[in-house]
Amino acid sequence: HPPGGAAVAPSLGLTMPYGPERGWETNLFIEKTWERVKANARVFYATLEDQQVPYTPPGGFPVVDSFVTNTAESERAGAEVEAVWTKGDFTAGVMAGYLYTDYNELVLRGVNRAGQSFPLSPEWNAAVGLAWKPQTGLFGETALSWTDTSYSQADSPLRTKLEARMLWSARAGYRWEHVEAYVFGSNLLDEEYALSRSDFSAVGLPASAKLGMPRMIGTGVTFTW
Repeated sequence: HPPGGAAVAPSLGLTMPYGPERGWETNLFIEKTWERVKANARVFYATLEDQQVPYTPPGGFPVVDSFVTNTAESERAGAEVEAVWTKGDFTAGVMAGYLYTDYNELVLRGVNRAGQSFPLSPEWNAAVGLAWKPQTGLFGETALSWTDTSYSQADSPLRTKLEARMLWSARAGYRWEHVEAYVFGSNLLDEEYALSRSDFSAVGLPASAKLGMPRMIGTGVTFTW
């Protein structure tokens, strides 16, 4: 965990000390392999004391002016499952995850945020993938993933809410012994979503977002030796 220090807001000329965070985590992991199927599952629970939480001070400018404070206590828990089926050069896999996070006690800018989830911590996520990967010859692979909604700024969860998103990618081509040529596509459903948002309402400006990449299609060649 990072040591204690001071968070500085340059434009305000202020400094506020914060302390180190400490935590305990318990994990239970199970893995099982059959003739063609490999599966695993994990459950975990963790508590954090004095978790460090960044926020924007009153009158501060988001991103530029950033303070860090400590929660009294927070917790997170979740579960993940994954299964992969393989037959020859063909592989199919699925995964799913659940995440629970909670600030047990947190006050930012005079607002009690107790019971709020952590930023950038979507509750649910899932993915499925298929691949045909021979040593040489035609090959192809595709993956479809879904991520639940979340938010990006602890002191402004509503204005920095992030969209749920469904992302589909694929790649197909021909593979020789040391060379492969392929076409690929990412975000093939052309989902519009933000990776993060910042709330600038305190300085009279709208929220700003870092957008995810739009649909992209291209070609490539890979050499190995």
